[in-house]
Amino acid sequence: NVENKVGYHRRNLLVPVPKFQSLIDFNKELLQKCESDAGNHKKVPGKNGKK
Repeated sequence: NVENKVGYHRRNLLVPVPKFQSLIDFNKELLQKCESDAGNHKKVPGKNGKK
């Protein structure tokens, strides 16, 4: 569910609190982390949010 996904991303991307020089630098780093993480999730048949 949505709450679990928010918790996953908070724990994996924002803990410890990231330090950066600018918001642009933070966004670039965050995008890289999200892209590298994108292929690490298993897809479960019938559990893709569609009913």
